[in-house]
Amino acid sequence: IVEKPNDPKFRSLSKTSVRLQNDLLVFDCGSALLQWAGFQDNGDCYEAQHLSADEAKKRRSELLAHMASAKIQHTVVVGFVGISLCVLSLPHR
Repeated sequence: IVEKPNDPKFRSLSKTSVRLQNDLLVFDCGSALLQWAGFQDNGDCYEAQHLSADEAKKRRSELLAHMASAKIQHTVVVGFVGISLCVLSLPHR
């Protein structure tokens, strides 16, 4: 979204995506993190239809700053839709 804000393929994530399941939704906080990043749960997918490139960039910066300040070492970083998402070492479902 940051680099290609007008490309719709970067604004929708299918819940059946193996990568999304394995890298993010396996964690208890995965869905909440996507929603914090600007995605809405629309049943079978997460969509960020109204997320601006500036807001996506701001969220990414906030997350990276938090990681640096907390000296987070055990993370999973996922590069979906131009927003770097990280999942802390939290319990799996």
